[in-house]
Amino acid sequence: MTGKRVGDFEIIDVYDLLQEEYERFRDEHDDFEWWQEGETRYSAEDYHHLLFGELQPGQEIAVTKYFGSDDNIVIPDEATQLNEGLFEGNAKIKSVIIPDSVNTIGVNAFKNCTALTDVKLGKCVKDICAYAFCGCKSLKQIELPRGLTVIRRGAFMECGLTSVTVPGSVENVCEHAFWDCTSLSSVSLENGIKRIHSGAFKGCRALKNITLPQSLTQVELYAFFDSGIEDLYIPKNVSDVSKCSYLNSRTLKKIEVDPENPHLVSKCNCLIRKSSGILIAAVGDFKLPDDGSLKKIDTWVFNGNRNLTEIDIPEGVTHLYHSVFECCANLRRVSLPSTLEVVGESDFAGCDALEEIEIPGSVKEIEKEAFYCCGIRKVVIKRGVEVIGFNAFNGCKNLVEAYIPSSVYKIDCGLFNGELFRDCNKNLCVYMEKRENGSHEYLARFLGKVKVKFIDRNEIFD
Repeated sequence: MTGKRVGDFEIIDVYDLLQEEYERFRDEHDDFEWWQEGETRYSAEDYHHLLFGELQPGQEIAVTKYFGSDDNIVIPDEATQLNEGLFEGNAKIKSVIIPDSVNTIGVNAFKNCTALTDVKLGKCVKDICAYAFCGCKSLKQIELPRGLTVIRRGAFMECGLTSVTVPGSVENVCEHAFWDCTSLSSVSLENGIKRIHSGAFKGCRALKNITLPQSLTQVELYAFFDSGIEDLYIPKNVSDVSKCSYLNSRTLKKIEVDPENPHLVSKCNCLIRKSSGILIAAVGDFKLPDDGSLKKIDTWVFNGNRNLTEIDIPEGVTHLYHSVFECCANLRRVSLPSTLEVVGESDFAGCDALEEIEIPGSVKEIEKEAFYCCGIRKVVIKRGVEVIGFNAFNGCKNLVEAYIPSSVYKIDCGLFNGELFRDCNKNLCVYMEKRENGSHEYLARFLGKVKVKFIDRNEIFD
């Protein structure tokens, strides 16, 4: 469809664009009385309403093309929308003035406009669509209008922004909104914002401080990962900071929670969910609380922490969810509590410096790949452990001494007869406590090509 030419722009009535789409869809279906999408059945009337809603002819006008070559752009006053990819990759434009008539800036509208330094947004812009200003490396400042309601995925990703104020009219700071804005050193989040989505400020390494608004209720995965934030104060209304290990930046030294927060509590730089006692973050010079408030340690909490050299997990902790200490390359010593019930998948995988570990008898299961490619030389599994998961000790090149108690009745070999100690040290000797029913000899077949010694009941397993 060809629209009306206004200066160097083409503009089209959005109603006409949607009508063209509707007719094209209808022509592609021989029987357009209904169509199926998943379990939902739509009629032609349904589809028409889905496209148009309450839209009337002349209500929305989209700028669909730009024919000019000017450095400085002024969008026509008739426009209400800037179409998808309108200026994408234009390395010449330096400034743009967007009139008050515009309410939506489309997907990729200014993506990779690398010379763009000055953007004036009209006061009626409500929706900045995905990647609209992504890659605008020269864009240092932008004033977001007070009526803005949505900053969508990656809208300012990899921009040159140095500061930004997000108005309270924006309830959600969406995924990757300011991802890798490496020069962004000042962020003001106004009251009214409720949710910071995954990766919103990931990689903003110049960002040292941020004040979260009292209206905030949720912080998602990766929100501030690899930023420069050193101190973080979580307001009283935040109910969730999902997988908060990724909320941590590498420089985060202190984390505190408003004392009136009913969902979260901070103790000695540890962040804990009150209802479940789950540790969801530990930063800086943390100390795990031993007052009984800590019950479980969430997935990835210490994953890749190279500063961690030793840790005593306090009594009362029952679960280590998966990958808790994975790739903690300098972790030398771990003390597990007598209350622990589960060692999770990949919990100690890649812990090169860890030399010895005792697994208490309270543990019922050591999940698969728990010590995959770990540096341990000796492991003692205490009596009470019942199940050892698939490849739990696979690739432990330094392992020379392992003790398995008679309480173990299952060694998971997977679908293809896997081996518990596959690719371990060739000098490894496994001491296996005899079972009364003689099944220890059957279980030994799943250990792999290692030296096995069957021993009578022994106090080492007590």
